[in-house]
Amino acid sequence: MLEARERYRMWTVIIGLGAFATAIALRFIWLMAVQPMPDPRSAVRVAEVERGPILDRNGRLLAIATRLDSVAVWKPHVTDPAGTAATLAEELGLDPARLEDRLRSGSHYALLKRKISPTQSARLRERMQAGELRGVSLNPEFGRTYPEQELASHVLGFVGMDNVGLAGIENTFNHVLSPAVVQPGQHLVRGHRVVLTIDLNVQYAIERIAVRARTEHRADWVTILVIAPKTGELLAYVAAPRYDPNSFDRTSAQTRVNRPVEFAYEPGSVFKVFSIASMLERGAVKPDDTFYCGGYYTRRTPGGTVRIADLRAHGTITTADIIKYSCNAGIGYASDRIGAAGLHAALSAFGFGAAVDLPFTGETAGIFHDVDRWSLRSKPTLAMGQEVAVSAVQIVRAATAIANDGVMMRPQIVRRVAAGDGTTIKDFPPEPLRQVVKPEVARTVLAMMERATEPGGTSVLARVPGLRVSGKTGTAELLDERTGTYSDDAVMASFLAIAPTDDPQVVFYVAIYNPRGATRLAGLIAAPLFAEAATFLVPYLSLPTADSRRVQYAGGIAPPAPSIPIAAAAIGDYRGLPKRSLLPLLNDSRLRVRLIGNGFVHAQSPPPGTPITTGLAVRISLR
Repeated sequence: MLEARERYRMWTVIIGLGAFATAIALRFIWLMAVQPMPDPRSAVRVAEVERGPILDRNGRLLAIATRLDSVAVWKPHVTDPAGTAATLAEELGLDPARLEDRLRSGSHYALLKRKISPTQSARLRERMQAGELRGVSLNPEFGRTYPEQELASHVLGFVGMDNVGLAGIENTFNHVLSPAVVQPGQHLVRGHRVVLTIDLNVQYAIERIAVRARTEHRADWVTILVIAPKTGELLAYVAAPRYDPNSFDRTSAQTRVNRPVEFAYEPGSVFKVFSIASMLERGAVKPDDTFYCGGYYTRRTPGGTVRIADLRAHGTITTADIIKYSCNAGIGYASDRIGAAGLHAALSAFGFGAAVDLPFTGETAGIFHDVDRWSLRSKPTLAMGQEVAVSAVQIVRAATAIANDGVMMRPQIVRRVAAGDGTTIKDFPPEPLRQVVKPEVARTVLAMMERATEPGGTSVLARVPGLRVSGKTGTAELLDERTGTYSDDAVMASFLAIAPTDDPQVVFYVAIYNPRGATRLAGLIAAPLFAEAATFLVPYLSLPTADSRRVQYAGGIAPPAPSIPIAAAAIGDYRGLPKRSLLPLLNDSRLRVRLIGNGFVHAQSPPPGTPITTGLAVRISLR
């Protein structure tokens, strides 16, 4: 009797568990094989983020948000996988066999290609309307376009496929340009706009000079910075070679290196400007002190003899002559008059050894060793720009102190952040860092640098008629990694200019890395670049010259509004217009506009007067 009850209970449990397992199995089969999965196109969509624009200081667009289609497929609706794969492969440039395999396997939904071109979207829509692509859909999502292509590429950076900033301002201001969704129920989030200190016109002119100089002198790279010393605002930030952020993945990582902040190098004789300023500030030398240059610097010490060669024997020279002739022996003997700790402290005040903190990743602080790591040669060699490594932005930061009565300004590349309606959210006003040297010391150094542009000086080719220019060249030998010693022929040629001398408005700095042309001396290949740049900068920035007429006028002038080619019923005549004035055409949903080249319009298709129809392709060539 007892055994019968136990068997009854056992079978009851077994049957119950079996029924439960059967129910689960049937439900699983129903969900996976019978009930179709919901079409993701009908699912609730999360809010889209329209990335905010990046503009130059005058409001001209450098980066804008665009809507591009991504191609997706809902496989249960595909009736002809082979035909669909062949059509998509033809339009999208994909492999038809792999595409057909994707259509026949895997989950019901697949994303086939993201952010296709407007031309591809138009062709796919036509074929979808013709019934050729059942199950295929075009899903719009935001992308990024850089209308000026390579211009200011190292400043802007780029975004990845998911519209997330990966370099430059796009990266460091990603949270501003593409803010997180904070309000429930939002369907579209618009990012803030970032306004740079860069002037598009100055940037364009300086980039042309840098690109040409790199080609002409067969250099590895060239960087040029232009900064307003009284505010610290960078007007141009150039690194060549450049790249197109629209297709950043087609360029090498080496090309995309942001060298003005990431690369540290020995500055060479440009550094003498800051060494002399430090010695004058500390009272170690006076402008009319004399030194004898017999073609080398030599000093005997208990630890040995220090000997440093010069390019030539300059004879008896003054402190001011050290800058004019870039005398190595003179700066070496001048350095003997200041203690190591004093020189280190004075140069540290100029910011060497400390990062500039521009809003870019990977910035170098350079190399500026503490005094306890100096050798017997360190003080004279450091004074002439060796045994110290700097970045280009560190040089222009230090130069603002010389140009601004001794007050060093923080370099700025972002002017403000604004909401979509233009309301300022955050300002980046000029920021004085500290008084590095006394005003009279800064003015004295400027006068010394001006003598370098006079006949006989190393910077004479930087002279500009009517403009007072203070300049200093630097030709620094590069380290040969194979031998661990300085190379016999590889150099860094650089030039620092401050103008006008009596009221500095511009600091210009160029560095040419490893030029391999006919000549490599900075005075011959770097200094002339400022004279070339000045032909644009003087009239554009209204720099005062000797023949300038100063007119006082109490009234105001209303500049005429630029002519913007807004299309109505027909295509206008765009010939002769600058590229920036064509930007409104890119926002016309009726047109598929393609801009080719830079500069001004010289040809367009279709011709003026062509009636506008939806999807009309407009090709505009500039040069």
